[in-house]
Amino acid sequence: MSRIIAAGTIVLALSACSVGIGAGNDSPTARFQVPVSYQEAYRRAVAQAEECLRGAGNYQVRGSVNEPGGSARMYVQAPVTDARMVQVDVQSLEPRRADVTVTMWGRNIWDERAVRAMRQAIEFGYASCWPSMPVKEGRGAAQ
Repeated sequence: MSRIIAAGTIVLALSACSVGIGAGNDSPTARFQVPVSYQEAYRRAVAQAEECLRGAGNYQVRGSVNEPGGSARMYVQAPVTDARMVQVDVQSLEPRRADVTVTMWGRNIWDERAVRAMRQAIEFGYASCWPSMPVKEGRGAAQ
């Protein structure tokens, strides 16, 4: 029994190297601007993550708002490894305009479709686990 546990621990430790957003990954990313405050964009990102990106419920939605800097960061953190599966960075451009960067891990529920759904949630203010509208080229399509 202890061999099985040890083997499982080794497999988990090795798989942690390839889980989550990180340097060298092909993590899908989108950068765009929205006509809402950075605080509202952040709230919408948190709502979307809570609704659609927590997996089986073991993943934690975390984040912080930097009032003096006019910025916020939301991320979804994996259990055990603490790897970031999703990260949304928001920067105030004007009182009612924000620059948003969404990055996903690129696998399972954290894929390109999830990037589009997050973008639509932030742009339109409703959480939906599936993108409902295509993204037009030239409007800040995924980069």
